[in-house]
Amino acid sequence: MNTFLKRLLSDGVLNAERLSLAIAEAKRQQISFISYLINENIVDPCYLSQRLAKELDLPFIDLDTLDPLQLPIQLIEEKLLQRYQVLPLWQ
Repeated sequence: MNTFLKRLLSDGVLNAERLSLAIAEAKRQQISFISYLINENIVDPCYLSQRLAKELDLPFIDLDTLDPLQLPIQLIEEKLLQRYQVLPLWQ
């Protein structure tokens, strides 16, 4: 079991039985485990985002806290922004 799954258990987000059922159901539906947890409202998406960022040693940025008018979107062509679904956060 990987550290992310262990953390879900140790944080009390899921118990072992529910974890096993969620993994099996995600496989049956042929979707990612994370998508299954979010789609079924089993785990808060914000918690998952923060936990995954921490596990992957990536920064977590809550996009709801950013003012879209302050983003430097003029730095990248709109076509590229849409194609790659990216947003420049700062210059």
